[in-house]
Amino acid sequence: MIKFFRKIRQKLLAENRFNKYLLYAFGEIILVVIGILIALQINNWNESNNRREKLNNYLSALKEELNGNIARLERAERRSKRDLEHSVYLIRTFNSDSAKFYTSKDIATFEKGTSPYFKVELFSAVYKDLINAGVLETLKDPTMKRHIFEIERLLENYDEAFLNASKIWDDYLLPYYHQHKNVTGLWDSIEHVSMPKLAFTSDVKAFVNNRDYSNLLASRSRQAANLMNTCKGTITNFEELVKEIESYLEDD
Repeated sequence: MIKFFRKIRQKLLAENRFNKYLLYAFGEIILVVIGILIALQINNWNESNNRREKLNNYLSALKEELNGNIARLERAERRSKRDLEHSVYLIRTFNSDSAKFYTSKDIATFEKGTSPYFKVELFSAVYKDLINAGVLETLKDPTMKRHIFEIERLLENYDEAFLNASKIWDDYLLPYYHQHKNVTGLWDSIEHVSMPKLAFTSDVKAFVNNRDYSNLLASRSRQAANLMNTCKGTITNFEELVKEIESYLEDD
């Protein structure tokens, strides 16, 4: 089309028909501008599609990561509930009317369910990649966008709740056990190496009707409950975000 206008323009110039030459030259310019605008529009459309596709891929991956974290949080919640129930059980047992008859062997039996916290790690790689990719500006749902940005706070809250729960064991209960229990009697062998049988016994008075130990168990109960509730709340938030992502991907 441009070649056609150029030939006409050259012919008009040769015939000294200057007015028509300007008209056709202007027409040629208009065609070029229109072509450029169309090309830009197509390019913008392609870029928009690419950004949307990239966002959708990230959202699909984020949904899987959230579902994986939900399963892990449910496991952490169950563990925290067991710790809460066992700690309350020990408070009742060691402060009951029959507690004064307990022996060192009874203490060891009741204490079998007491153990340190082992952290259930949560995934965050996809979330971090999504934030750093700069594609969230394509997301037009402000509510879902806000919920995505809240993931970091939820992960930090979980880490803090776990740290507080584990500190009761690391900083208080474990040293207390080392001081008042026969720790060597907890295992018959370690990695097939037999443990010697020592005459040490647990200090019954350090556990039965003992204010310090009851307070430690109460603190462990409180932090276990906090961790359990943090897991519950995080699960609820993650489940809601998964539903929002699924709805968004279905409508897109």
